[in-house]
This record gives sequence, structure tokens and C-alpha cells, in this order.
Amino acid sequence: MRAGLGVLLAAALSLAGCSEPPAQPPDSAVPQRIVAGSPAAVEICCALGLRERLVGRSAFASFPPGIETVASVGGLTDANPEQLVRLKPDLILISGTSQMHQERFGRLGLRLESLPDGGLEDIFTAIHQVGQIVQRQRQAGEVVAGLRSALDAVDQQVPPGSGRRVLLVLQPLANPPEPPTVLGPGSYGHDLLLRAGYRPAMPALTGAYSDPSLEAIARSDPEIIIELVPGSQAADPDERAAHWRLLGDLAAVRAGRVLQLADPKYFVPGPRVAEFYADLRRALAEADER
Repeated sequence: MRAGLGVLLAAALSLAGCSEPPAQPPDSAVPQRIVAGSPAAVEICCALGLRERLVGRSAFASFPPGIETVASVGGLTDANPEQLVRLKPDLILISGTSQMHQERFGRLGLRLESLPDGGLEDIFTAIHQVGQIVQRQRQAGEVVAGLRSALDAVDQQVPPGSGRRVLLVLQPLANPPEPPTVLGPGSYGHDLLLRAGYRPAMPALTGAYSDPSLEAIARSDPEIIIELVPGSQAADPDERAAHWRLLGDLAAVRAGRVLQLADPKYFVPGPRVAEFYADLRRALAEADER
């Protein structure tokens, strides 16, 4: 399964490279100097072949390889206005909406576009939005079609989900325990979980990223717990289970279904979402076998 899925993902994600299509005479109305103020915006631009137009990037962007050669503008919340003006961007892309950013960059006379970054469909909408702005509608359509095909390929190659109740959290549970951030409705992680055929352990959550109490998590008694971490190395499963055992006699702990997925891409709502989905499905299928 892994080899076949890898080929399909590679084919779909080959669209997400950073090569610029054959040069065409520039249209003065089309942005030529872009600051991508979030990792997702950086990856979307590169997927559309706009790497050479990036004059600034989020300090948190680490993909694709070599992107660190583009000037960092910090996290935009702490960006140096003088530096932004020196870069002379004709477009700044951010993920999500922020009145503060609108006012701040508006005062500098800089164009700001906000990209949706909530659910799975928001990722596709953001790709189409950037494609429309830079007149790369065809490329955007191809990238989105490739991602949809890659997601479908995962569904075809991984066994159907068991319907178990899953707690999907954004960080390892601390010791002593502190409330972790749980992915809920409106987040792409939640959408992927439902697509995979599983149920949220805490269906009453109303926010995309919630911090329920430890008592509420214990009462939900998840059957599978998956921790997402931004590093590259997953922790020892026994250690993770020991931390969750401090919350009580949880079904996931008893069955050995506390898993960890470690990779920065899980935190970027962008063109690598199919890779995230493949890893998530494999982890869930592994948990179902226990």
C-alpha cells in the first residue's frame, strides 16, 4: 500500500514545485513582487510556480527546500514595516482574516489579500484565490484537481475507517497535564478525520481549535488519541500513554491507541494536505488493528 500510494501522491504533488512556467511579458496589473506572510501562502505560491516572485516570506515557512533564501519578514504580527516597504511588494498574502493587518498594511499603502485557512475546502479555495489574483487560474485548477485525486487515492488504498471516537490534538499532553488544543469543527484536521470514517471524541466542541478542560477530555473517553507535533521525531508510545493515564482510565490508553504524528506539514493548511491525510489514515488504520 505504501509504495503505490507514494507514487500517486508524488504524481499529484509534482504540481507543487517551485519552477516558474515559461516567461511571458509581465502584465502590470498582475502582482510581480509577493510577500507570503504565512507558511500556507508560501507553499501555495510555490505550487503555482511563483517562487521567483516571492520577495518575502513568513519566518515560519520551511518548505519547499531552499525557501530560506527568500527574505524573512517575521510572523507579520511583529514584521518590521520599514523592511516591508523596502521589499516593495505589490501583494501581501496572509492566512485568515485580521482587521489589524488590514489597517496596518493599508496605512503603508500595501495590498493585502487574506486566504481562508479553516476547513479542507478552504485550502482549495485559497489556491484558486491566489490563482485568480496572479492570473494562474489553469495552474490553480490543476493543483486542486491533483490534490483531490491524491485524497481519493488514499481512500481507495487504506481500509475504511472503524468509526471509533478520536481525539486529535495539536501538541503532546504535558506532564503534569495541561489542557491540549483539540481540533474541532471548522478545522481541516477535523474534516480529514470525518472523511476517514471516524467520529470526534468531543462532538460538542464548537471551535476549530478548542482548549477543553482535562475533566471534559477524560469524560469523553476517546478510543483513539492522536497527537500532532511540529518536530520530525515521534516520542516513545509508552511515554505518551503514561502521560494520558494521568487523566484516568481512558479507553485509548487501555487499548494502546495513543499515537503521535510528527511533521511540520501537519500544521500548514496548504498543498501538502494529501500527505497529511495519508499519514493520518495510516495511523488510524494502525490503531484499529490494536
